[in-house]
Amino acid sequence: MKKKPYIVGNWKLHMGPQETQDFLNELLPQVEGLSPHIWVAPPFTSIAEASLTTKNSAVCVGAQNMSAHRSGAYTGEVSPGMLKECGASFVLLGHSERRHHFHERNEMIGQKVKLALEEELTPVLCIGETEEERERGTVEAVLKHQLKTCIGQLTDTQVSKVLIAYEPVWAIGTGKTATPEIAEETHALCRSFLEKHWNAEVAIRIPILYGGSVKPENTGDLMQQPNIDGALVGGASLNVTSFREIIKNTEDLAR
Repeated sequence: MKKKPYIVGNWKLHMGPQETQDFLNELLPQVEGLSPHIWVAPPFTSIAEASLTTKNSAVCVGAQNMSAHRSGAYTGEVSPGMLKECGASFVLLGHSERRHHFHERNEMIGQKVKLALEEELTPVLCIGETEEERERGTVEAVLKHQLKTCIGQLTDTQVSKVLIAYEPVWAIGTGKTATPEIAEETHALCRSFLEKHWNAEVAIRIPILYGGSVKPENTGDLMQQPNIDGALVGGASLNVTSFREIIKNTEDLAR
């Protein structure tokens, strides 16, 4: 049976507190009663406002990143405890923009995943290959290495609380989207790794989302694939109409 899908909006460096309030006040009445899990990850400064605005709604608020430390002399960092106090319940970790612009390595991302779990934040682990890696035929090796390094030391119980978001780097913000067949093949590869590293029950339980130029026009076809359990949405999550349409396009799969 198809799992209830997750639609996660990653707002990146957009939406201050007032924009966040306005956006969510417009969105909430339009998605009330819809079945998919609806999550949004605003910038740090807008998390508290998003949490207040979505109180008593089905929309869940999270963060785009967090520190690998609980506290200390780490100027500019934000701890998981601070995120929770602002109302965050999940956190994106290992997004390719964090990996490539800020040079975050798998080992550090793995530390963050473990700390998030310890602090009772749901980690959404982002993985994906570059265009060069795909052309070299190393997709499987790259993804398995990312998975093994970032979550390979977790127990069955711990890893069952993680979401995975597969985002081919060559499709993020480029307008390119992996075909449903390519996305499904890669998701199945990830599912196979989970089954071999843990077991079939764990592998089936973990939601694997697709990200990379997700739009209303391609959501339905992507979500029809058996191993795709939702979408991590970038640019299209910044517009109420397009984000609502993406959510609505998964409605039939959520029931």
